[in-house]
Amino acid sequence: MSRLGEEGQSGGPQVGAARPAGGRAAARTWIGPLLGVAALAVAFRQVPFGELRASLAGIRWGWIALAVLLQILAVAGRAERWLFLLPPGQRLSDAFWSQSIGYLFTNLLPLRAGELVRSLVMARRGGLSFVLVGTTVVMERLLDMGVVLLLLVLIVPAMPVPPVVVRSGALLGAGVLLGMLLLVGAARRRDGLGRLVARGAARFPSWLALGLQRVWQPLSRALVVLNRPARLLPAAWWTILSWFLSVALYAAVLRAFRPDARLVEAAFMVVALTIAFTVPSSPGYIGVFHLVGQQALVLPFGDKYGAAEALAITLVVHLIFYLNTSLLGALGLWRLGLSLGSLRAGSDLAGGGER
Repeated sequence: MSRLGEEGQSGGPQVGAARPAGGRAAARTWIGPLLGVAALAVAFRQVPFGELRASLAGIRWGWIALAVLLQILAVAGRAERWLFLLPPGQRLSDAFWSQSIGYLFTNLLPLRAGELVRSLVMARRGGLSFVLVGTTVVMERLLDMGVVLLLLVLIVPAMPVPPVVVRSGALLGAGVLLGMLLLVGAARRRDGLGRLVARGAARFPSWLALGLQRVWQPLSRALVVLNRPARLLPAAWWTILSWFLSVALYAAVLRAFRPDARLVEAAFMVVALTIAFTVPSSPGYIGVFHLVGQQALVLPFGDKYGAAEALAITLVVHLIFYLNTSLLGALGLWRLGLSLGSLRAGSDLAGGGER
């Protein structure tokens, strides 16, 4: 049974806590699914179902099998990357299954709820603070966005990138750069910030001071990795490898439909979809994934991909991702002795031993 640290007990979110009442909370919950339904309707609009069926009927299944394998390898690569951002001594199996469970919840719930769930599962399994684990997830996102934006820069000379993608990439790049500078700056000034927090806490009521310390201490511990190239560089390497596998996955699906598919087409699909997913949306990105993926082929490569074929390709890519990660997540729940109900109720996630 995994040990639950004091910080994890007090600083972690209470999953079973009461939800905020009122129409605003309900509206926020429904915005994502409604957006997904609207996007799905737009993607299917004016797509001849005969052409869509014909595109799906011509799939080369060997390429699909390769895509499934590449997707699993990409998930494993991201779990390995996570270990280098977490404190030493954590287990790859815990990182892999926690991440898989997070994917499952992202597939089932809106607003990327799986990110919170996987942080909570990993915190409980590893006896870590939720704040610490959550900070590593933020680091992961910054690394991911950095690699995707680098990929965008590399493909700009090779294809006509739609202006909206360039503008979105520039805006996202500014945010990523700012986030990286803030984290690196905080990591280099950990001692000074710690003293500042201590002085500030001395002026607050005891309950607030205690809460501030319980947030700062695990946050400070998470920032240590940014001062350790021996851990940060492997994390960057695994990030690059994971995204290479993701691009290869898309290329395999494209080849399943068209033998003349090019790597740049797969890379642009990855870039466009990743930029779109920076805004949390529907469960499993249903609808948003299909519309953006379709248009990522139609807009720059309209002389090659029609709307029906582009939608067929996107449907298959999404199905591979959705089924793979959902099955891995369900297997992770079984391996760790958890259930969807126990996670929603906020019960002790470390209570079940690994099977």
